[in-house]
Amino acid sequence: MDAPQSREDVDRIERQLQALDAGLTIRWNPRARVVRVGRYDCYGHLIPPEYEGRWEIWRHALDGQEQRIWVVTEQDSSDGEYRPIDDRLVTDMRQWDAANVHAFEDLRKRLWSEHDARHPDHALPEFVDTLSETWDQLHGGRTQWTGADLSPET
Repeated sequence: MDAPQSREDVDRIERQLQALDAGLTIRWNPRARVVRVGRYDCYGHLIPPEYEGRWEIWRHALDGQEQRIWVVTEQDSSDGEYRPIDDRLVTDMRQWDAANVHAFEDLRKRLWSEHDARHPDHALPEFVDTLSETWDQLHGGRTQWTGADLSPET
């Protein structure tokens, strides 16, 4: 089954997705959904399965690996109904990206609080103060350190 949308239409949305993550691509998979499973008739002849195509979002990682991250379907459809590639896809990806950022920040805070509770003598502010004092002793000048990136600000 050929893709039901022109590559020109899909490329426009793909460029918008790549502004979020350069590794994202959109591919057409003509065998993404099995409509009818294959079977054998009473004579032992194979009746092949039937498929429907769907758009898929793939991510190409820096290490060369590729991973399908989403088969594009209507969100309110429990049976994987076809969904065209349009601006809604970019909106959805932005919302999911924002949700992931918030979830990661919550996880980071929880992990640091657990670490600080287990190792009160290794808390980040004290580490930054020690690092700053060491830098001053080695380089003979006053340098301010920030805990955000641990890089010297002169």
